[in-house]
Amino acid sequence: ADPSPWIVLKGWYKLNCAGNEFADVTATWTGSTAWRLLAVSYSGIATSSALDAVISNTAGNNNETAATTDRTTLDLTTTNASDLIVTMWRNGGTAPSQAAASGWTLRSPNPSVFGLADKLVSATGSYPGGTVGTTDASNYYWGVTSAWKRL
Repeated sequence: ADPSPWIVLKGWYKLNCAGNEFADVTATWTGSTAWRLLAVSYSGIATSSALDAVISNTAGNNNETAATTDRTTLDLTTTNASDLIVTMWRNGGTAPSQAAASGWTLRSPNPSVFGLADKLVSATGSYPGGTVGTTDASNYYWGVTSAWKRL
């Protein structure tokens, strides 16, 4: 059972978007829940079969990680030599100030309940296997990391 059914982290993607098409994202929901949406756009991604690999920080279940200031991910094994790796997390609790770990670029607003960071890799292998970001507030979090084939 999900101990925190009020927190959901989902990702969607659309390949072959025309320039700046992501600006037309529309989200519709009902109820009084405080929903949040973070939209990003990347260029230079393969036009078909772009998703190389994906993993969640909780091995695919709905449980949050232990309270900490580090944002980590499990190893992600790529099959493509030229990937964009994107990691995102949802902080449980307050919206902390956050930073990307060395080698990563933070793309999300700061402070925020969401974190999103990315990096380019140029060889197949196991990535990132460790800390991808840090915050100034120790709380629970949920995360997912994906690898995208570049052109």
